[in-house]
Amino acid sequence: MSEEIINDHSRRIVDLKLRDVLIKEQQKRLKNFITTQSTVASGDAEINAEEELKSRLYYHLKSREEYSMVGHLNTVYSRLYMAQQQRRPMKIYCRIVHPDRMTESFRQHWLQESLLIMRFIRHQQQQQQQQAQMNEQRLHRLLSIVHHADDDRYYLFMERISLSTSLSHVICNHNDANDESPFRLTNVILKQWLLQLCLIIESLNVSGIAHRFIRPENILVNLSGNHRILVTGFDMACFFHSYETDQPILQPKRALPNDAIEDYLLDHLPPECFLDHYDACNVDVWSIGTIICLLKTGNNPFSPNVNNGNVNSCYGDDYNHLNIWRSCWERRTMTEEWRTLLDDIFQESDYRMTVFDLKSDQRLLPHADLSMLKTKKPYYRIDLKKVSDINVNEKEIKKTGAVLSKIQLAYPEFAAATRSIFTTQSHQQIENEQQLFQEKHFRIERNQSFTEEFNAFINDYYLRSSYRLEDIDSWETGLVKIFSMNHLPNRHKNILLNESGKIMKYLSGQMMKQEKECSISIVTNHIHRLIEIFRTTTTERSHLFLFYESLFGNRSLANIFSSTECRSIWPSIIQIKQLLLQLLDVIDYLSRHAISHRYIRPEYIYVDNHYTNMKLGHFEMACFVWNPLDRRPTLRHRGLQDEREHVWNHLPPECFNIKYDSFMVDVWSFGTVLLYCLVQKNPFNVPHSDQQAEISWSTFKQQQKHSSSLYIPTVLLTILNLIFQPSDARIKITDLKRRFSSLNLMVTTDRKKKSPSLISSLSTAAATSLNSNISKLSRISRWKP
Repeated sequence: MSEEIINDHSRRIVDLKLRDVLIKEQQKRLKNFITTQSTVASGDAEINAEEELKSRLYYHLKSREEYSMVGHLNTVYSRLYMAQQQRRPMKIYCRIVHPDRMTESFRQHWLQESLLIMRFIRHQQQQQQQQAQMNEQRLHRLLSIVHHADDDRYYLFMERISLSTSLSHVICNHNDANDESPFRLTNVILKQWLLQLCLIIESLNVSGIAHRFIRPENILVNLSGNHRILVTGFDMACFFHSYETDQPILQPKRALPNDAIEDYLLDHLPPECFLDHYDACNVDVWSIGTIICLLKTGNNPFSPNVNNGNVNSCYGDDYNHLNIWRSCWERRTMTEEWRTLLDDIFQESDYRMTVFDLKSDQRLLPHADLSMLKTKKPYYRIDLKKVSDINVNEKEIKKTGAVLSKIQLAYPEFAAATRSIFTTQSHQQIENEQQLFQEKHFRIERNQSFTEEFNAFINDYYLRSSYRLEDIDSWETGLVKIFSMNHLPNRHKNILLNESGKIMKYLSGQMMKQEKECSISIVTNHIHRLIEIFRTTTTERSHLFLFYESLFGNRSLANIFSSTECRSIWPSIIQIKQLLLQLLDVIDYLSRHAISHRYIRPEYIYVDNHYTNMKLGHFEMACFVWNPLDRRPTLRHRGLQDEREHVWNHLPPECFNIKYDSFMVDVWSFGTVLLYCLVQKNPFNVPHSDQQAEISWSTFKQQQKHSSSLYIPTVLLTILNLIFQPSDARIKITDLKRRFSSLNLMVTTDRKKKSPSLISSLSTAAATSLNSNISKLSRISRWKP
């Protein structure tokens, strides 16, 4: 697999070097044009009266007074009017621009930069037309620029495409439930449009030009057979690279040059545009991302809230585009291919996917599927200035400008059992719930009370069930969890059916095998056993039923430590060590089978009444960290598939990257559980980076030095320091088990004056609880930092 990644990396370098040659050629053309043909006299016509348009230039504006305004093709600044070329009878568009009505800064930008760019584009189009290459150019073709000297206004005559409309009109109709138009926006058409849009923007970028106004209003589409699109509206276009100095040209003003523009027309811009002196080279690819959002969901997550009474300042310094994208409903409801693509686009400028890479991305192929996504390698940027040779090694890849902090190309071999997990059938198909009882001998006891067993569940939702297994005559009492598949996001369904379901079924099979052999192991003792998974086949009301063993006589750690009135019967430090050693055994077992649990929290660790045995539950987000079939690491997309970020404060910082390696996640989560057992605190606020986590942990350690309620024994603090590290420096599970098992907590005597009974129990060490006033019915969703 390493060889394949290096070959792909080398191919990308070759493509970028070819692009670099094209950029140099375009810079020469631009320099030659500016020095020889950019004046008005060489390319524009000038008139003193509007009648000269028809008499001298053979342009006729339809309906002289109203100019027959074209409804759906209007851009946000000036309108497109119908016109006609008399010399060759053809219908065209005309834009009438009044520079004297613009603000001073906008007028200067339009005359000195936008108009120059439009002339250069026209010059390029004329050359391509002479070389019969017009089909390659998809910018809105500018036929002529006419300057009215007396009124100081410009007439921009442009080509007209038949059966065309603006993309904003398409989006509006596509989202209208009552739309009876025969046109349907399919995935194939959408990708065809996006590919054309990428080619258009790339043709500008190689000339050092940024459009900066890629909005649905400025994209014209032909809804007939060829689905051609054109980009218009170059009022905000700018040069972002100097052909003279070969350096970026920083934009002097925030956002766009027009001071009077409304905030709702800025929702296509990336975060760097709201800073002083920004580089515009990667602005347009972000705008393409907002177009994808609009086409897929009908919404732009970055649109300002016009009802907040503070519209003029909604894009201030405190407006966080990246956090908005990560938490928005548009992201949660998208399919995997679009979500991952937008995750690569909605990034800081230095890490954002480029238009050049976007146009060749596999996810824009017409028939991209889930199997292709599983084999796709994570996106990372390549900086040619940092690449010395095409034949690079693995270390060379890590030195380039990458989205990820690292790309792991080698893994240890995992147990052969991992292959059998991959081939495990995750569930049985049934027609309806009645078949559960009649044929499968499973029953959901919807009217039965949990009685004392209710204490075990915090933030987990079970019903009581009963089941009868083969070769057993009696009915056993159990639990059942029901998922309505029609209401789950696609990525949540995928993890249940393709990964966590297989993992739970494999673990269940191991338990049954060991029970028959009368053997005791980590699996049988310390994992909440899944009995069976069923899925109904009816698409209208598809459900997934997960039947578990009973947890009678067990309580979760969160439930135990949230009862401050029963602090006297909390487990002692020795009992906590014993329970957490069992948890480490489970994590180690999962790790050796290339499995990451990813949801190790106090709510899902169930302990018996004597504090001698624990069971780890809630495997719904468990995933593979390694694909044994092609020896490839499986990088996960940001966060967890249940999209409940408010309960992710047990996750390490790498989980909030675009893609992350889940191999070391459970070690960090173990540290948060240990900390909770000691002081009922979690100091981490999510989402967080490595730097933010380091600050949070350092601040907490300073606080615990001066508070007896936050006291942590020195030997355990050392362990926590080794856990709360970046993933590449974090202590490995084998070393953690060895260190933790060798702890001699009986001799922990430092600060005895403040905590004299530490050896016997933790009752004096915890003055802060989760929230003693929260009732059991409230389903505690997180422990507070």
